[in-house]
Amino acid sequence: MFTTLMPGFRDLRAALVAGGLLLGCVYILIGDRLPHASTLRTQLRAIAHLNSAMPTVLAVLGCVLVGSLYTTALEGLVDWLHRRLLHVDVAAIGSPLKRRLFTALVPFSVASRSRLITEAGRLYDQTGPSSSSVTRTAFQDQVLADVLWLEGKLVGTALKDPHDQYRSEGELRLATGLLLPLCTATMLYGVRAHVLWLVLAVFVGAALGMWQVNYGLYYYRRANSFLAHHIADGTLKTPSMESLH
Repeated sequence: MFTTLMPGFRDLRAALVAGGLLLGCVYILIGDRLPHASTLRTQLRAIAHLNSAMPTVLAVLGCVLVGSLYTTALEGLVDWLHRRLLHVDVAAIGSPLKRRLFTALVPFSVASRSRLITEAGRLYDQTGPSSSSVTRTAFQDQVLADVLWLEGKLVGTALKDPHDQYRSEGELRLATGLLLPLCTATMLYGVRAHVLWLVLAVFVGAALGMWQVNYGLYYYRRANSFLAHHIADGTLKTPSMESLH
Protein backbone atom coordinates (compact mmCIF):
# COMPACT_ATOMS: atom_id res chain seq x y z
CA MET A 1 0.00 0.00 0.00
CA PHE A 2 2.80 2.42 0.93
CA THR A 3 4.70 1.72 -2.28
CA THR A 4 1.56 2.55 -4.29
CA LEU A 5 0.70 5.76 -2.42
CA MET A 6 4.30 6.84 -1.77
CA PRO A 7 6.71 5.37 -4.37
CA GLY A 8 9.66 6.95 -2.53
CA PHE A 9 9.06 4.49 0.31
CA ARG A 10 10.48 1.76 -1.96
CA ASP A 11 13.96 3.12 -1.31
CA LEU A 12 13.58 2.51 2.43
CA ARG A 13 11.41 -0.55 2.90
CA ALA A 14 14.07 -3.19 2.16
CA ALA A 15 16.56 -1.47 4.46
CA LEU A 16 13.91 -1.06 7.17
CA VAL A 17 12.76 -4.68 7.06
CA ALA A 18 16.27 -6.14 6.79
CA GLY A 19 17.61 -3.88 9.53
CA GLY A 20 14.71 -4.79 11.81
CA LEU A 21 15.32 -8.50 11.27
CA LEU A 22 19.05 -8.17 11.89
CA LEU A 23 18.72 -6.06 15.04
CA GLY A 24 15.92 -8.29 16.32
CA CYS A 25 18.09 -11.39 15.89
CA VAL A 26 21.05 -9.72 17.59
CA TYR A 27 18.88 -8.67 20.53
CA ILE A 28 17.47 -12.17 20.98
CA LEU A 29 20.93 -13.74 20.81
CA ILE A 30 22.98 -11.36 22.95
CA GLY A 31 20.63 -8.68 24.27
CA ASP A 32 20.55 -10.00 27.84
CA ARG A 33 24.31 -10.49 27.85
CA LEU A 34 25.22 -6.89 27.08
CA PRO A 35 27.11 -5.38 30.03
CA HIS A 36 25.00 -2.23 30.14
CA ALA A 37 21.65 -3.69 29.05
CA SER A 38 19.82 -2.60 32.23
CA THR A 39 21.30 0.92 31.97
CA LEU A 40 20.22 1.13 28.33
CA ARG A 41 16.65 0.18 29.22
CA THR A 42 16.62 2.86 31.93
CA GLN A 43 17.79 5.47 29.43
CA LEU A 44 15.15 4.42 26.91
CA ARG A 45 12.46 4.74 29.57
CA ALA A 46 13.72 8.24 30.35
CA ILE A 47 13.53 9.15 26.66
CA ALA A 48 10.02 7.69 26.45
CA HIS A 49 8.90 9.94 29.32
CA LEU A 50 10.10 12.97 27.36
CA ASN A 51 8.42 11.92 24.11
CA SER A 52 6.54 8.66 23.69
CA ALA A 53 7.38 8.48 19.98
CA MET A 54 11.12 8.95 20.41
CA PRO A 55 12.03 5.27 21.13
CA THR A 56 10.15 4.21 18.00
CA VAL A 57 11.89 6.88 15.93
CA LEU A 58 15.29 5.81 17.22
CA ALA A 59 14.49 2.15 16.55
CA VAL A 60 13.39 2.93 12.98
CA LEU A 61 16.50 5.01 12.33
CA GLY A 62 18.68 2.21 13.68
CA CYS A 63 16.94 -0.35 11.48
CA VAL A 64 17.31 1.85 8.39
CA LEU A 65 21.00 2.49 9.11
CA VAL A 66 21.91 -1.17 9.65
CA GLY A 67 19.64 -2.31 6.83
CA SER A 68 21.11 0.23 4.41
CA LEU A 69 24.62 -1.12 5.01
CA TYR A 70 23.34 -4.64 4.40
CA THR A 71 21.27 -3.89 1.30
CA THR A 72 24.04 -1.74 -0.21
CA ALA A 73 26.41 -4.70 0.07
CA LEU A 74 23.81 -6.92 -1.63
CA GLU A 75 23.29 -4.41 -4.44
CA GLY A 76 27.03 -4.37 -5.03
CA LEU A 77 27.12 -8.17 -5.08
CA VAL A 78 24.28 -8.38 -7.62
CA ASP A 79 25.89 -5.73 -9.85
CA TRP A 80 29.23 -7.58 -9.67
CA LEU A 81 27.57 -10.88 -10.63
CA HIS A 82 25.68 -9.28 -13.50
CA ARG A 83 28.84 -7.69 -14.91
CA ARG A 84 30.73 -10.96 -14.64
CA LEU A 85 27.93 -12.98 -16.28
CA LEU A 86 26.89 -10.36 -18.82
CA HIS A 87 28.06 -12.33 -21.85
CA VAL A 88 26.86 -15.76 -20.74
CA ASP A 89 24.37 -17.18 -23.23
CA VAL A 90 22.07 -19.43 -21.20
CA ALA A 91 20.52 -20.95 -24.33
CA ALA A 92 23.94 -22.35 -25.31
CA ILE A 93 24.51 -24.17 -22.00
CA GLY A 94 23.99 -27.92 -22.36
CA SER A 95 23.75 -29.09 -18.75
CA PRO A 96 20.18 -28.63 -17.36
CA LEU A 97 21.45 -28.02 -13.81
CA LYS A 98 24.04 -25.50 -14.95
CA ARG A 99 21.49 -23.84 -17.21
CA ARG A 100 19.07 -23.50 -14.30
CA LEU A 101 21.76 -21.94 -12.11
CA PHE A 102 22.89 -19.43 -14.71
CA THR A 103 19.30 -18.55 -15.58
CA ALA A 104 18.89 -17.27 -12.02
CA LEU A 105 22.18 -15.34 -12.01
CA VAL A 106 22.42 -13.71 -15.45
CA PRO A 107 21.09 -10.14 -15.83
CA PHE A 108 18.77 -10.77 -18.82
CA SER A 109 16.13 -13.25 -19.86
CA VAL A 110 17.02 -15.37 -22.89
CA ALA A 111 14.45 -13.62 -25.08
CA SER A 112 15.42 -10.04 -24.14
CA ARG A 113 19.15 -10.73 -24.49
CA SER A 114 18.74 -12.33 -27.91
CA ARG A 115 16.45 -9.57 -29.11
CA LEU A 116 18.72 -6.77 -27.90
CA ILE A 117 21.80 -8.32 -29.52
CA THR A 118 19.89 -8.73 -32.80
CA GLU A 119 18.63 -5.13 -32.82
CA ALA A 120 22.06 -3.77 -31.85
CA GLY A 121 23.62 -5.69 -34.75
CA ARG A 122 20.96 -4.37 -37.11
CA LEU A 123 21.62 -0.80 -36.00
CA TYR A 124 25.35 -1.31 -36.51
CA ASP A 125 24.77 -2.65 -40.02
CA GLN A 126 22.46 0.25 -40.90
CA THR A 127 24.96 2.83 -39.68
CA GLY A 128 27.76 1.20 -41.64
CA PRO A 129 30.75 -0.76 -40.31
CA SER A 130 33.26 1.62 -41.93
CA SER A 131 31.90 4.59 -39.94
CA SER A 132 32.58 3.02 -36.55
CA SER A 133 35.86 2.35 -34.76
CA VAL A 134 34.48 -0.75 -32.99
CA THR A 135 33.60 -4.14 -34.41
CA ARG A 136 30.04 -5.40 -34.65
CA THR A 137 30.48 -7.88 -31.78
CA ALA A 138 32.17 -5.28 -29.57
CA PHE A 139 29.31 -2.85 -30.22
CA GLN A 140 26.73 -5.48 -29.25
CA ASP A 141 28.66 -6.18 -26.05
CA GLN A 142 28.76 -2.45 -25.25
CA VAL A 143 25.01 -2.16 -25.67
CA LEU A 144 24.45 -5.06 -23.28
CA ALA A 145 26.78 -3.51 -20.71
CA ASP A 146 25.08 -0.11 -21.02
CA VAL A 147 21.73 -1.54 -19.86
CA LEU A 148 23.13 -2.10 -16.36
CA TRP A 149 23.91 1.64 -16.03
CA LEU A 150 20.81 3.31 -17.47
CA GLU A 151 19.02 4.42 -14.29
CA GLY A 152 20.07 8.03 -14.80
CA LYS A 153 18.52 8.15 -18.27
CA LEU A 154 15.15 7.02 -16.92
CA VAL A 155 14.58 10.16 -14.83
CA GLY A 156 11.49 11.98 -16.06
CA THR A 157 10.35 9.13 -18.31
CA ALA A 158 7.46 6.69 -18.01
CA LEU A 159 9.94 3.83 -17.71
CA LYS A 160 11.40 4.90 -14.36
CA ASP A 161 8.54 3.85 -12.09
CA PRO A 162 8.14 0.27 -13.45
CA HIS A 163 11.91 -0.24 -13.47
CA ASP A 164 12.26 1.04 -9.88
CA GLN A 165 9.39 -1.18 -8.77
CA TYR A 166 11.03 -4.31 -10.22
CA ARG A 167 14.37 -3.42 -8.60
CA SER A 168 12.68 -2.70 -5.27
CA GLU A 169 10.84 -6.01 -5.28
CA GLY A 170 14.06 -7.82 -6.07
CA GLU A 171 15.99 -6.01 -3.34
CA LEU A 172 13.34 -6.79 -0.69
CA ARG A 173 13.12 -10.48 -1.54
CA LEU A 174 16.86 -10.95 -1.82
CA ALA A 175 17.53 -9.16 1.48
CA THR A 176 14.91 -11.09 3.45
CA GLY A 177 15.58 -14.43 1.76
CA LEU A 178 19.21 -14.50 2.87
CA LEU A 179 18.15 -13.73 6.46
CA LEU A 180 15.46 -16.43 6.73
CA PRO A 181 17.74 -19.22 8.09
CA LEU A 182 19.10 -16.87 10.76
CA CYS A 183 15.66 -15.58 11.71
CA THR A 184 14.02 -19.00 12.03
CA ALA A 185 16.89 -20.39 14.08
CA THR A 186 16.99 -17.29 16.31
CA MET A 187 13.26 -17.44 17.01
CA LEU A 188 13.47 -21.05 18.16
CA TYR A 189 16.59 -20.27 20.17
CA GLY A 190 14.69 -17.48 21.89
CA VAL A 191 12.02 -19.90 23.11
CA ARG A 192 14.69 -22.45 24.14
CA ALA A 193 13.66 -25.05 21.59
CA HIS A 194 15.46 -28.39 21.38
CA VAL A 195 18.59 -28.49 19.21
CA LEU A 196 16.87 -30.88 16.79
CA TRP A 197 14.21 -28.26 16.11
CA LEU A 198 16.93 -25.64 15.64
CA VAL A 199 18.64 -27.75 12.99
CA LEU A 200 15.32 -28.41 11.27
CA ALA A 201 14.53 -24.69 11.36
CA VAL A 202 17.83 -23.86 9.67
CA PHE A 203 17.15 -26.35 6.85
CA VAL A 204 13.57 -25.14 6.35
CA GLY A 205 14.66 -21.51 6.55
CA ALA A 206 17.47 -22.12 4.07
CA ALA A 207 15.09 -23.83 1.62
CA LEU A 208 12.52 -21.02 1.85
CA GLY A 209 15.30 -18.45 1.75
CA MET A 210 16.78 -19.85 -1.47
CA TRP A 211 13.34 -19.81 -3.05
CA GLN A 212 12.97 -16.17 -1.99
CA VAL A 213 16.46 -15.30 -3.24
CA ASN A 214 15.69 -16.90 -6.60
CA TYR A 215 12.51 -14.82 -6.83
CA GLY A 216 14.47 -11.69 -5.90
CA LEU A 217 17.02 -12.31 -8.65
CA TYR A 218 14.11 -12.88 -11.02
CA TYR A 219 12.92 -9.32 -10.34
CA TYR A 220 16.41 -7.91 -10.97
CA ARG A 221 16.48 -9.85 -14.26
CA ARG A 222 13.00 -8.59 -15.06
CA ALA A 223 14.08 -4.95 -14.52
CA ASN A 224 17.03 -5.32 -16.92
CA SER A 225 14.94 -7.25 -19.45
CA PHE A 226 12.27 -4.54 -19.27
CA LEU A 227 14.85 -1.96 -20.39
CA ALA A 228 16.32 -4.32 -22.99
CA HIS A 229 12.94 -4.75 -24.72
CA HIS A 230 12.35 -0.99 -24.79
CA ILE A 231 15.82 -0.45 -26.26
CA ALA A 232 15.07 -3.07 -28.91
CA ASP A 233 11.78 -1.29 -29.64
CA GLY A 234 13.65 1.98 -30.18
CA THR A 235 11.95 3.89 -27.34
CA LEU A 236 15.21 4.11 -25.40
CA LYS A 237 18.82 4.40 -26.53
CA THR A 238 21.98 3.43 -24.72
CA PRO A 239 25.09 5.68 -24.74
CA SER A 240 26.78 3.28 -27.17
CA MET A 241 23.88 3.64 -29.61
CA GLU A 242 23.93 7.42 -29.33
CA SER A 243 27.68 7.61 -29.95
CA LEU A 244 27.61 5.30 -32.98
CA HIS A 245 28.58 7.37 -36.02
